[in-house]
Amino acid sequence: MINTRIRDTHMFKMNKKGWVTAAALAVLAGNVQAQAVAPFSNTGVSGAVLATMLDQSAGSASSHADAVSGEKGSATNDVAVPPVNARSGVTRYSRPSNPTMPPLYNVAERYASLSGTFRYDQRHQVQNDNKLSTQATKPFRDLWVLTYLAEGSNNVVLGNWLATRTMLSTNVGFQYGTQFWSPAPAATSSLMLTTHSAYRVRKDEEVPFGKVLQQWRNDESFVQLMLRRGEGENEAQLCWNYALPTLGRLYCQTWQVPSGWQAGQPLVDRGVFIDDDREYYHGESGHVYWRRDVR
Repeated sequence: MINTRIRDTHMFKMNKKGWVTAAALAVLAGNVQAQAVAPFSNTGVSGAVLATMLDQSAGSASSHADAVSGEKGSATNDVAVPPVNARSGVTRYSRPSNPTMPPLYNVAERYASLSGTFRYDQRHQVQNDNKLSTQATKPFRDLWVLTYLAEGSNNVVLGNWLATRTMLSTNVGFQYGTQFWSPAPAATSSLMLTTHSAYRVRKDEEVPFGKVLQQWRNDESFVQLMLRRGEGENEAQLCWNYALPTLGRLYCQTWQVPSGWQAGQPLVDRGVFIDDDREYYHGESGHVYWRRDVR
């Protein structure tokens, strides 16, 4: 597990709960010029590539992943399983929002290199645009995740706390209804997870495959951030492993590093994979999988 401790923590502003503030993250991000390092190798990716994986928008409001038989399996064409929209992105830290609700905006679809402190949002929810989920009967727990991301010219820093909220989506009549916008208290669960230090990596160093980069905890619950090598050429997966009171899920976003890639340029979105543990749903067991391929 890579876990870079913040040295001389007293030098950085922290709130009463011991969480590093956004302003402190910006300081940690630094402004030292990065040296060249291979964007992609057999053993990992550069910190600059990891930074782009985090700050480049993945997915859109209209995209969706379909049910498949496994990570490499084919589509099941099971109409009982709703298509899932999974996306992530960042917004300016100063943008006002209600911290108890998902942000009311669409993730930008055009990439621009960032510098400063931002809020990182990730969401998984049933996709019912054009009534895609009209025939679906299986429930799905929507997930919203929030933390902070700070970038400088040489470093990227991910916050030492992570807020999560799960909400149960079920098919009501002819409309697959999500609890995202009008949550029912009995179907909603919120949890704040923390770790003793923010995750910090230089853009000029290698981030290895197969390692847990950061882990946030709250009692027995945890969320892990991992980097895996992808199946295709120059592909890497940024994965989030969730073990929450109401949800067990692995979410992996695949990115391809283009030939000749340089910091500040976009990566290629190659899709997502979701592994949902169904023991968290009443009367169910096993796993259900979704995948969105972009080829």
